[in-house]
Amino acid sequence: MTLHDGTRLPAELIGSDPQSDVALLHVTFPQGPHAPAQLGDSDKLEIGQKVLAIGHPFGLGYAFSTGIVSGFGQLLETKQEVFQERVIQTTTPINPGNSGVPLVDSEDRVVGINSAILMGAQNIGFAIPINTVKSILAELRANGRVIRLWLGIKGKFVTDEVRNLIALPIVSGLLIIDVEDGSPAQAIGLRAGELDVTIEGEPWVLGGDILVAVNGQDVKTSEQYAKVLRQLKAKQTIEIKVVRDGEYRSKFVTLDERPTPPSPLQHPKIEVPPVVPQGLEFVPF
Repeated sequence: MTLHDGTRLPAELIGSDPQSDVALLHVTFPQGPHAPAQLGDSDKLEIGQKVLAIGHPFGLGYAFSTGIVSGFGQLLETKQEVFQERVIQTTTPINPGNSGVPLVDSEDRVVGINSAILMGAQNIGFAIPINTVKSILAELRANGRVIRLWLGIKGKFVTDEVRNLIALPIVSGLLIIDVEDGSPAQAIGLRAGELDVTIEGEPWVLGGDILVAVNGQDVKTSEQYAKVLRQLKAKQTIEIKVVRDGEYRSKFVTLDERPTPPSPLQHPKIEVPPVVPQGLEFVPF
């Protein structure tokens, strides 16, 4: 680890989470004044709020760049099946060397960790909210890794517009488009869709089960879905309700721990997965 003044210190890896590119290190600092960064509350961020990115862009030296919070959204990386409920979108210029370093507010509080940019766009960057990072660090400190639950489905939320356009038995919920091999979902016989259609320019895969409730709680919208997921843990047995061919069916399933990608932890890449409008698109579980 290299400090701003060029001092190099050994660092011990406590734990890492390749999916979020967050790692916890233990560093022993030499005697002297050292001011730790203050962590803010990313839930209180507002669109239009000024933020600053710290980094070492292109190896040109330490530098600041400024911008504003331009929105909140989701990032989806289908290859690693990463689903982040909320990320910070910012106009702050982020370049190679800015990824993995702090995004701070005007009161010098860290509110996010710079993560990615939207390739081909101008000044559209993304940061992991610091509140998300706090929860990740707590798990890394306790377990050395982040334990993510795994059912093994991907899907897309059915909207009222789609229900009104399709003359098929379809209800609001998570329309399953894929069931992963070897997953708990496959073990209990959940079914993915096979009929590819385009509705008003948007691709859909019809014919699969529709997940409508977990443990008696509705999961018919992305907000309900995210709320329920926060209550679940790996190795927990849950009751799910799905609709198949117009009929409601209940099944019990034990959630597993999501398999960790076999590739070693790499330095954060300044590439962005596809950006998904909040509350829509494909959701791994």
